[in-house]
Amino acid sequence: MMFTKTIAAIASLGALASALPATFDRRGNSAAGGVDIINNMDKTIYLWSVSNTADAEMITLPPGGQGYSEDWRLNPDGGGISIKLSTTPDQSDVLQYEYTLVEPTIYWDLSCINMGSGSTFTTAGFAVTSNDSGNCPSATCKPGDSACADAYLIPTDDHATHGCPDAVHGSMRYQSCALECEGWPKKTAKQKAIERNANLRDEYYHYISDSCSYHLVYVDESGCDKRIGFRKTGWSPLGVAPCQVAKFHRDQRFQILPAYAQDGVVLSRVFQGSTDAPVFEDFIEELLHHCGKWPEPKSVLVMDNASFHHSEKIEQICIKAGVKLVYLPPYSPDLNPFEELFAGRKAFIKRHWQAYEDNPKQGFDSFLEWCVETVGARKRSAEGHFGNAGWTIEEP
Repeated sequence: MMFTKTIAAIASLGALASALPATFDRRGNSAAGGVDIINNMDKTIYLWSVSNTADAEMITLPPGGQGYSEDWRLNPDGGGISIKLSTTPDQSDVLQYEYTLVEPTIYWDLSCINMGSGSTFTTAGFAVTSNDSGNCPSATCKPGDSACADAYLIPTDDHATHGCPDAVHGSMRYQSCALECEGWPKKTAKQKAIERNANLRDEYYHYISDSCSYHLVYVDESGCDKRIGFRKTGWSPLGVAPCQVAKFHRDQRFQILPAYAQDGVVLSRVFQGSTDAPVFEDFIEELLHHCGKWPEPKSVLVMDNASFHHSEKIEQICIKAGVKLVYLPPYSPDLNPFEELFAGRKAFIKRHWQAYEDNPKQGFDSFLEWCVETVGARKRSAEGHFGNAGWTIEEP
C-alpha cells in the first residue's frame, strides 16, 4: 500500500495557486508499499522518521511540492514508526504520521497531540490518501479544523487508527487539498472567446429552434501527423526529466473529415494533404446519401464558418436533397460536439500509438481510419458530446 500525505497551505483564497501540488514520483524497492510526504505549503517542513531511537536524521522539505519517500519498515523494538513533521527545527509544533507494520496489514494514524495552538498545519490543512481507496480509508483535516475527527487530538484518543492491506503497490495519487478542502474540486477551465457575438448566437438558436437532436449532422475537419504520438509527460526519478527520442520535422500531414450525429460518426474520410472546396463538396455529396429529407432524422447539416464551407454548390445540393444547412456562430466551440470528439480521438491515438509503432507497414492513414472508426462508434459518447453542446437527446 502506498500512501500520500499532502500538506497544503490555504490560509486564504489568495494562497490557492501556490498550494497546488507539484509533480512528484515515488519509486520504492519494497513490494509492501510505503508512504510519501509532500510539502505543498509555502514554508519549509522539517521531518524526522523515528523508530527505536530519538536521534533520527533531520530531513528538510523545501516548499512547493518537495517530497520524502519511505518504504514500510519495522521498529527493531517491535513498536511502530513515527514520521514527525514540524515547521521549525526545534520541533515546537509537531504533526505526526504514525504507522505499524503487522503483515499483511499496515496500521496508521495522524497525531496532533504535539501540535501547538494556532498550528501552521491546522491553518493549512492536511490529508492522507492511498492508491487503493476501496480497501483503505483516507483522512482529511480541513484548513482551520482544530478538532479534526480523522486525527488523534489527545493521548487517550482511540478512534482514528486505520488498517489497510500492505501488499498493494501502485501509482502515485495526488490530492489538491487546497481546493478540495474548500469544496472547490479541480476542473478543466472552459475558454470563452472575447470575440463571441451574442446576436449571432441568438440567430443560430433561431435557425435550429425547430430541430431535435436526431435531426443534426455536424461536419468538421482536423489535421494530424505522426507527432501526435509524442508524449509530453512520463515517469522518471525525482529530479530527472524524462526524455523521448523523436523526429522534430512534421512529416506527412493527413486530414480527418468526419460527419457526426448523436449515434456516432456517420461517414469519414482520411486523406493526405489539406481540405479545400472541391474535396469538401465531394464529401458532402457522398454524405447526403446518408441523410434524410427534412424533417426526417439526419436532415440538418451543421458546420462552422470555414471559407470552403460556404459555396454555391454545397447550398444547391443540400436544397436538392431536402437537407437544411446551418452554420455555427463564430467563436462558439461550446456549440460544436466535434470539440470533444476530436479530444477523445486524440487521446485514443496516444493510448494506442504502440499499435502503429509495432506495425508501421499498415500505413498511418489506415491506423487513423481505425482510430476514427473505433472512437466514432461510441454511441454513448456521442450522446454525451451532443448533450454538452446544448442538446437534449431525443429519439426519432
